[in-house]
Amino acid sequence: QVSNIPYNLTSFLKLAILAIQNKFMKSIEAQERFLGVRIEYPQTNKVSVAILAVASELYYLFSRFQIEGELPQNGPALVVANHTSMTDIFKMAYVSYATSRRLIRAVAKESLLNLSIKDSEETLIRTGKKGKFDVLKLPVVKNVVAYTINGVGAISLTRGEPNKAFAASCDAVLADEEMLGMFAQDTRVKEGDLSGVMPGIGVLARKHRDTSIVP
Repeated sequence: QVSNIPYNLTSFLKLAILAIQNKFMKSIEAQERFLGVRIEYPQTNKVSVAILAVASELYYLFSRFQIEGELPQNGPALVVANHTSMTDIFKMAYVSYATSRRLIRAVAKESLLNLSIKDSEETLIRTGKKGKFDVLKLPVVKNVVAYTINGVGAISLTRGEPNKAFAASCDAVLADEEMLGMFAQDTRVKEGDLSGVMPGIGVLARKHRDTSIVP
């Protein structure tokens, strides 16, 4: 059934200000009460949570997409989505906040997390982005994005390379009964394009059989 649970934007803006000013919340329980979400990853930066919450609420206010069903309230979950827009992360975050009050540990390409890393020319050609304008490359946007997604515990992915550390990080998230978010393809695709699904998703699903799979 359709279930829309909008946040109050004013309270989110206030939350962002208070989160930046606040220096006294040492316990996870206090931070959870303050932010209105469950913090399953101890290193979560509450300012990053507030920034993502505000951005997700603004996106919802303008797009008014519908939510059908809900994400698991407890236990490990693998949230898998196709990637058609740079705003997909806001949609995923809003659905998570609104239906489960949990944070998603999302997989992100390493160049979004580490400002010193740039996409290789080979990657730009392969993903069709060479020579095209990308708002994520703007210095202000790139810095805010890197700060925010690092703060909510994103998992760094090096495209095109097998990476044991990356696999171990994904395993750890599910073993700790958190929610792991992944985009099924290597890059943004056109609406309805289901080609090029990465095999690692199936590997994780087989390895963690008690994990809920949310497409």
